[in-house]
Amino acid sequence: MKSRYFPIICALAAGLTLSSCADSWLEPELRGTDLEQNFYKNETEAFKGLVAVYDVVGWQGGDM
Repeated sequence: MKSRYFPIICALAAGLTLSSCADSWLEPELRGTDLEQNFYKNETEAFKGLVAVYDVVGWQGGDM
């Protein structure tokens, strides 16, 4: 029984090992987010960034 499943298990292990080394797993595609390279180009985007910072500070500080 062991000799029957051994080639199948080896093939699955080799397939998982070889497919996990692809570069596409290492660099995920960013979708739906504004990156630093294309953000803060005008006053509105700068204000949004400032509001986001103060929102986090207020959330962590307990909204005194």
